[in-house]
Amino acid sequence: MAEQDETKEQRIKNFSYFDNEILDKHWDTYAMKTDYPVLVRAPFMRDWIRYLRPSDYGLIFLGACGAGLAGYMAGPRGVRMEGVKLGFFLGTISTTSLSAQRVAQRLQGYYPNAREVELFRKRYEQERAEDLQKERAAQLRL
Repeated sequence: MAEQDETKEQRIKNFSYFDNEILDKHWDTYAMKTDYPVLVRAPFMRDWIRYLRPSDYGLIFLGACGAGLAGYMAGPRGVRMEGVKLGFFLGTISTTSLSAQRVAQRLQGYYPNAREVELFRKRYEQERAEDLQKERAAQLRL
């Protein structure tokens, strides 16, 4: 039993941040080779929301405002506000999709992702410390 606990501790210490045993074991065979580390191979919505950069927020804001302004300029006099609303909505949706794609590509290693690597390491170490603390508390209760 003690030997299994030691190996588990060793696995935790030697764990690579970029390994994920749950995903398909043939990923490396079929995926494109990247120049940057792969953090998440199949990012979910919570992943790209968590790793948005200020430039991504700026893209969403400028896209929404620009499309709203274009809707104002294109609309006839009586219904200009309807054009603003439609333009703002379409601009927000399209630039949010674009920023989600940019974040997903950074997490998959296709673009430079040094900031995401640091955030991922900090989050992983915090979660791992919390898990170890819970395990030790459970062992003390036994």
